[in-house]
Amino acid sequence: NLLFFFSVCSVEVNAIEITENLFFAIFGQKDTNAFMISLNRKQQPQWTVIFFKVSFSLYMLVSVIVLINLLIAMMSDTYHNIQSQSDIEWKYGLSKLVRKMQKTKTAPSPLNLVTTWAEYLKNAYMKECIKRQKIGRSHGYMEPDVQKTFPKFSSVRKYYHAY
Repeated sequence: NLLFFFSVCSVEVNAIEITENLFFAIFGQKDTNAFMISLNRKQQPQWTVIFFKVSFSLYMLVSVIVLINLLIAMMSDTYHNIQSQSDIEWKYGLSKLVRKMQKTKTAPSPLNLVTTWAEYLKNAYMKECIKRQKIGRSHGYMEPDVQKTFPKFSSVRKYYHAY
């Protein structure tokens, strides 16, 4: 059925009409018959249709070029504004980062690996020292540094050994 339609109907289109249709399709004009003023082709001269198509094509091309140039100019102006204020923006961002880092207890990302492990090892060592001190206190022994740290216990020890 469809094969019969294509074999019977023949459409004759030349390269100029195809180019016109594709060009005007870019700008959303799908039907080139809209360029005709009257419905009867014999009443309107052909040169007016060609003149209108050429002038409309030139108008569309020029407007696209102007809009692209406007876009380039706006982007260039924005770039120059950002470039002129980049030093101020950089200093503001740096001060904001420094203030944020001063509020936190952790170090910045490359250093936090070292400081986190160092803090972990220090806490583990302190827990071990406290555990040893508790064991030593239960047996009545105190380390010399601990006597400076905990003078109460050293005085209690003196009284304990006195009896």
